[in-house]
Amino acid sequence: MLRNKVFFLLLIVSVFFAVYRNYTFFRKRFHAMTPSAMASLPVSPDRVPGEKKEDKVDGLSTADRLRFAAGAGRDPFVLPGGETFAVPQVSSKTNRLPRLNAVLWSRGRRVALLDGEIHQEGENISGHRILRIEPDRVILAGGGGEVMIELKKGETP
Repeated sequence: MLRNKVFFLLLIVSVFFAVYRNYTFFRKRFHAMTPSAMASLPVSPDRVPGEKKEDKVDGLSTADRLRFAAGAGRDPFVLPGGETFAVPQVSSKTNRLPRLNAVLWSRGRRVALLDGEIHQEGENISGHRILRIEPDRVILAGGGGEVMIELKKGETP
């Protein structure tokens, strides 16, 4: 029972200490200044109005941080020596034929599973129009003519 009381006492003291430290920290930095007082402060590229020497974070002044945020800093996507590397181009779905995964073919309904999506005759996919769905293939129109995509045996999606 005594251990719980000591724990709660230490917890309360540490919370009050943290609140006090935050209050004193932010009170110094965000003191109320009138707009005319702010306008009278000198402005330079290395100094922001109202900034003090102790306001530097990680050795950078507010002006340096703002300049970096505006794009004047080092590009994080370029290697330190200015070296870049190429990323291989990935073809989009519009540049290639869809892959036929399955066909559901019955008297009243013809459905094809192309690239994992269900399609019927007359729909468009990857810049091609589905002309016919047959039991083992799909006929597409587009790109200058008709294209036949066959269902590969033994392959599952």
